Amino acid sequence: MENKLRFLYPLLSLVILLAGQFAGLPLLFLICMVPLFLIYLKKNESSEWIVSLTIVLLIGNSILGFVQDAWNLGIILYPLVLGITLYLNLITRKVLRGAMRSVIVVAFWLSAHYIVLKLNPSWALFFSFQSLAGDFTQWTDATGLMGITAWVVISNIIISKSLYTPDTKSLIRFSPSVLIALLIILIPAFISLFMSAKPSVGFTDMIQLYSGYSVDTIDSIYAQRGEWLARTSAWLSVLVLIYSLVKLKTTK
Repeated sequence: MENKLRFLYPLLSLVILLAGQFAGLPLLFLICMVPLFLIYLKKNESSEWIVSLTIVLLIGNSILGFVQDAWNLGIILYPLVLGITLYLNLITRKVLRGAMRSVIVVAFWLSAHYIVLKLNPSWALFFSFQSLAGDFTQWTDATGLMGITAWVVISNIIISKSLYTPDTKSLIRFSPSVLIALLIILIPAFISLFMSAKPSVGFTDMIQLYSGYSVDTIDSIYAQRGEWLARTSAWLSVLVLIYSLVKLKTTK
């Protein structure tokens, strides 16, 4: 990969991420990490894309904290926890093949969010993509708020794979598959728009629940389940990581 792409693509991701946060265009989150995932597809055994992602989130969170005058350690520690978690995922890539690699990337990403919630729920103020909550995500009562993160990460992976080609300097080739991918990732948004009720769970409710506050005002089902998707992903990630370590040890 040309050196300029190592700087241009992370910068492009940062610009799209900030546009989604501050320009009232939250659906841009569905493509904001595509440039970073193109790096991932090009050098999928390398941590280069993880370092770039961590830097992008550190800068994005710092700008968000400045604009909203909201400062806490989550600005720094959330991107670092995510980066370390995804770095551990590199171990599993030596064992897993095909689509399972992408599935486990999503699981490790959600695991990082769950770890942050358990460490200090107030750090979740700097979770990426939270401004997407609303008309396009009225299904969060069923999935939890981390369903939004799962949707965004999966969408970015799908678009990246539809665009990616190693035969060009830009790593991109447009084809009909890109349009098909766009239609697929928008399905959850279309479903949400036809749902009759808005979600009763917001990011504030998630932070209150994991901070141990009264949950009288929180949807009872959510109060019982919590962020079950992130929690399940955390357990899955641990099991896959242990399996990978054992397999690597026994096959030497």
